[in-house]
Amino acid sequence: MRLADFGRRTEAEQAVIAGLGTGHVTKLGDGHLPGPEAGEDRQVRASLIRWLALGAPGDDAVRLHETGLRIAGALVVSDGEVDPVLRSESTPGLDLEGCRLDHGLSLLGCRFQDTPVLRGARLDTLNLQGSHLPGFEADGLEARGDVFLDGVQAEGEVRLLGARIGDALSCTGGRFVNPHDPEKEKTAPGSTGDALSVDRLDARGSVFLRGVQAVGEVRLSGARIGGNLECDGGRFENAGGRALSANGARVAGVLFWRQGSHAQGALDLTAAEIGHICDDPECWPATGELMLNRCRYGAFTGTGTPVDSEARIRWLDRQDPAQFGDEFWPQAWEHCAQVLREMGHAEDARAVLIAKEERQRRVRREIESARLTGARLRKRLEKAKTSHSAQASLDEANSALNAFEHSGDPRRTALADEVMAASLIQDQKLREKGGDTDAILAQVAAKAERLGTRGADATLAAQSAIADAWTRLAFLRVRDGLLALLIAYGHRPLRALGWLAGMWILGAVLFGLAWGNDGFKPNNAFILSNPEWAGCYKDEDRRSAEDEDYRWKDKYPSTLKCFLAQPEADGYPGFNGLLYSLDTLVPVVDLEVQDYWVPDEKVAAWARVYLWGHIGMGWFLALLAVAGFSGLIDTRATKE
Repeated sequence: MRLADFGRRTEAEQAVIAGLGTGHVTKLGDGHLPGPEAGEDRQVRASLIRWLALGAPGDDAVRLHETGLRIAGALVVSDGEVDPVLRSESTPGLDLEGCRLDHGLSLLGCRFQDTPVLRGARLDTLNLQGSHLPGFEADGLEARGDVFLDGVQAEGEVRLLGARIGDALSCTGGRFVNPHDPEKEKTAPGSTGDALSVDRLDARGSVFLRGVQAVGEVRLSGARIGGNLECDGGRFENAGGRALSANGARVAGVLFWRQGSHAQGALDLTAAEIGHICDDPECWPATGELMLNRCRYGAFTGTGTPVDSEARIRWLDRQDPAQFGDEFWPQAWEHCAQVLREMGHAEDARAVLIAKEERQRRVRREIESARLTGARLRKRLEKAKTSHSAQASLDEANSALNAFEHSGDPRRTALADEVMAASLIQDQKLREKGGDTDAILAQVAAKAERLGTRGADATLAAQSAIADAWTRLAFLRVRDGLLALLIAYGHRPLRALGWLAGMWILGAVLFGLAWGNDGFKPNNAFILSNPEWAGCYKDEDRRSAEDEDYRWKDKYPSTLKCFLAQPEADGYPGFNGLLYSLDTLVPVVDLEVQDYWVPDEKVAAWARVYLWGHIGMGWFLALLAVAGFSGLIDTRATKE
């Protein structure tokens, strides 16, 4: 094809031809974005741009400079024809699909009448800065240099799925608008709500989204970014959906989220791998709009980026797994703690893990509580005698279900499972299937009526579900409460030693009080059977009146004082409350005090009962401390 084949050329096209060999940007008008009704001084046909970008094949008289085609301020007029077979997959506008360009292509501040298509194209650098696009299709694009979409105004989806870029993708200051419109999507498949789609992008440099304004989802799922992902000052709006999705993306550098960055919709970093995170708490998404499940990163860096546990706990609390049908995302908490620990903030890491345990265990208790509520509602349905009472119970169940914001909430699911097990609802399901269900149910009801067991089995089953849920909930509450109080779920094992010390002092006081009230006796069968003790014992049934072995008993106020006053008791080991409390409390300690003394159940029964509890608490606290120190209590929900 030759230049002459294009026929009459506009003023703007003549200027473009004249500037081809200079290597400079051909500025049309003021070089800025023209209006949609611009005249011939701005109009350049898409077919002519395509021919020139390819190096004017077939016309040796037209020579393109090594820097490539460079135009500013053009109104790109669509003059092609839609392919009669492909139709919607073709375009009357600029179509470089599958083309190999030896140079770069720069169309600055240009207005396109139709979506430019560069699917599978290969070129050096693509520069569309300041241009107005009705959309952009460049799936599989290969750029040896950069792709510039700075200041672009796009009113349709901009797609670079699977694109390979030798350096950076820059969208700084761009505006990408493609909100989801269900009605429009029926006639325009591009109205999906994806404003900027660069899934599976492979960029060796950075991706710049600084100052971007996006209405619709910005997608970077599976992207491989060799530099930074810079979102400073960007505003991403996709209410009710994902505002920015980097699911499974790999960012070798830093994720910047500062300087007024805002997401109205979810910020999805699920399974992403990020070098560092540099963020500002003022820019964090709203509660429920942050997704960090399986996200990994190396550190928190940058001026103003918080590294304290209080801030990071607030950050992690912005997640709401319930709206996605999950109970909890423990990995996000575990990984944050690991990063803080590696950065030298061990105490902050511990605080994050304790907060994680509190929240994860609370969710489990809430699920059991919802199951208990559902079982109670189920019992009310089973006991309903009239349609009115049954409807009231159903209304109450619906009210309880509607109290949950998200339909996939595990708590709602647990409650619904119990309610749906009610025989009234199961019978209704059978009736909806049609057939002879009513006749079968009538026969079953008549037989139950004759046996006097109508409704009994269903009520007992509901009661059993209540008992089961109540037992599990009670167990969780007691277990979690004890672990939190005693060793902070295993993250503060030294706390068990503090409780041991407290029990030691308490035992010393109580045992000392019992000793002061003569509430102890020798813990030796031989001594208890000897006259120096038996003679002091006050049990009248154990002696005869003439037995002289009991001659001492009336001289002393208590059996213990009587025994201690005998010369034979001088060689018996004395009592020490502190040593006795320690000896009976710590399993690995044997001070032999317990071998000689024991509370007398006849005088101080409460001390004997307390001794049992003292010994049991000693074993319990010691085992907790050992388990905490040795790691037997594994607080990690996920393995690194």
